[in-house]
Amino acid sequence: MIRYIHGSADSVDLDTVYVFEEMPALPQCQQFCQSSTGENRNIIVIRDGIVADCFKGLPDEVNNALYTTYPLHVQEHPLLVNRMVPRDVFRKDITASRKLLSSLTRTNLRPAIKEALRGSWRRRLSALRSLALTEIRFAQSGGSFPLELRKLFAFQLGQAIGLHRGKELYAKADIAAEFPDLRPYLYREDAPLAKLQNALSDYCAILEAEETIDSPDGLTLHVPSGGAYDIHRELRVE
Repeated sequence: MIRYIHGSADSVDLDTVYVFEEMPALPQCQQFCQSSTGENRNIIVIRDGIVADCFKGLPDEVNNALYTTYPLHVQEHPLLVNRMVPRDVFRKDITASRKLLSSLTRTNLRPAIKEALRGSWRRRLSALRSLALTEIRFAQSGGSFPLELRKLFAFQLGQAIGLHRGKELYAKADIAAEFPDLRPYLYREDAPLAKLQNALSDYCAILEAEETIDSPDGLTLHVPSGGAYDIHRELRVE
């Protein structure tokens, strides 16, 4: 089976993707990806030189991240992905917002977060905008904001803001170079949360400036390009 290592060269985690001929059913994907405690697994399907499907994440993001970071690691197999693909910025916004909010479901904000995750795009954006990071209390880690989640926030915010600026960032070092204020959080340093809060505010301002409207059912995000996404369907495996 073909396996690739991807992600930051200085990562303490082992991020891998395994190439399958076809995407297995959801239970099989979950079982395979959870069967190893030593690596963070994902499953991809490659067709015509690009990632056509994946278990976790967005195919366009996984494709470009693998293509970009493959040379940073010692690999056992030649890369079957042969080119970058255009990024879907709005779909990235949907997944980034969901990842940020869902990471807070075990906090004092759980009821509001669950409501936002079930709601419309406007409701999710409002929930993001209302987050005061220093006031969030976690059930674990003594109530303070865990370093691992600070890294998640910094990585997702850096990637998403960068993408809106026309820059694709797939490694911690690249995000840190583009956004120096995020460096401490990316490398799990116990820094004050003020600059992470500023990055969140910047991202919310970007999203609020987009010409987006909710459909009457509250479940569809309409984007300037004229397309539409069912935000619940888009996030079914996130």
